Amino acid sequence: MHYNSPLFIFLFTLLVAIFFAWKRWKKAPPALPVTSEALFVKRRGWKLYAVFFPEASYWIACLILLFALSDPRGSPSQGGIFSQKRAVPRKGIALYFLLDQSGSMIEQVSVTTPSGEIDKERKIDIAKRVISQFILGDEALNMPGRENDLIGLVAFARVPNVISPLTLDRQKVVDSLMALQPIQEARLNGTAIGYAIFKTVNMIVATKYFAERNSQNSKPAYVIDNQAIVIVTDGLQSPNPADKFSQFRFMPPDEALDYARANGVRIYYVGVDPIFARAETADEVRRLKSELQKTGGDFFLATVSLPIEEIFAKIDTLEKSALPPATVANEVSYIPYVLLLALVVLLFGVLAETVVVRRVP
Repeated sequence: MHYNSPLFIFLFTLLVAIFFAWKRWKKAPPALPVTSEALFVKRRGWKLYAVFFPEASYWIACLILLFALSDPRGSPSQGGIFSQKRAVPRKGIALYFLLDQSGSMIEQVSVTTPSGEIDKERKIDIAKRVISQFILGDEALNMPGRENDLIGLVAFARVPNVISPLTLDRQKVVDSLMALQPIQEARLNGTAIGYAIFKTVNMIVATKYFAERNSQNSKPAYVIDNQAIVIVTDGLQSPNPADKFSQFRFMPPDEALDYARANGVRIYYVGVDPIFARAETADEVRRLKSELQKTGGDFFLATVSLPIEEIFAKIDTLEKSALPPATVANEVSYIPYVLLLALVVLLFGVLAETVVVRRVP
C-alpha cells in the first residue's frame, strides 16, 4: 500500500494509540483497595501524570512500526530519501554514433560559440560535446535527451572499434565517449567509413534478432521500432593502404549504404571540416548524399553559418521515439524516518520506566 498523505495516517495512528492508553488507564483496578481516601495526602505533581507515559510509549511505538509496514511515500519536495527506481523502457529507437577517431580529428576548426563569437576548437572535441548533449539532453538546444532509446558508440579509424554496444545506460556511453582521443600511430590510422557502417548495421541486426527471439520465449525484451546511425567525421572514405586487399576494410561506402538500406537502417552523415565544401570533393559529396537519402538519412556539413548544434537538433526531431521519455517515479520512501521515530518513542518509554517512574516491587 502506498499512501499519498503519510502525515495524516501517522496522526491517525497516534490518536488511536492515545485512545488505547487512556482506555487502559480508565479501567485499571486499584492496586490497594481502601474504604476511604481521606487519610491519604493528595500530592499533585508531574510524576503522577507521567506514570502512564512508559506504557503509552510502547503502544505508540508498536503502532508506528505497524504504520511503517504500509510503506509510506511522498513527493521529493516533502523530503524523504531512497528514491524509487526508474521504469525501464521497453520500446524505442536503436541509435549508434560512429565517431571518426583518425589523426586528423585533432586539428582545430572555426566554431560559433553560444554568444555568437567565432572560436577555434578541436574537431573531436566538437563531436564529443554535441553527441553528449544529444544523448543526455540540453534545454538550450531544445534536445530532451534519449531516455527511451538504446544508444551505442563506435569509434573508427583504420578499423571500427565498439566502444559501447547498445544500452539504456546513457551516462556510461557519454563517459566512454569523453575518454576518446584521436589515433596518432600511422599503422592504426585511416578512415574506413564503409567498413564502419557495415559492421554497425550487423550489430543492429543481431540486436533486433535476439530481442525478437526473447519475445517469442516470453522473456522481457526491448522492442526496436526504428534504427539509425549518426556518423561524425572530418573526411570521406580513405582506408589505410595496407588494407587494399581486405574485402571488408576496403569496402566502399555505397556498398555499405546499400546494406543499411536493405536492413532498414537510416544513416546520417555529419561533416566537421570545410573540405566537404571544396570543388574537388563536390562530385563525391553529391553521390554520397544521394546514397544517404536512399536510406532515409541525409548529409550535413557543419559550418560557421550552420553550427553542428543545429544539425543535431534537426536529427533529434527526425529520430523521435514513438513513446514519450520514461518518467521517474516521483516518490520517495519515508520508512527510515518512521523507524527512527518509533525508536525514539520506545527509548523515551524505557527511560521513563527505569528512571522517572520506577515501580516498587
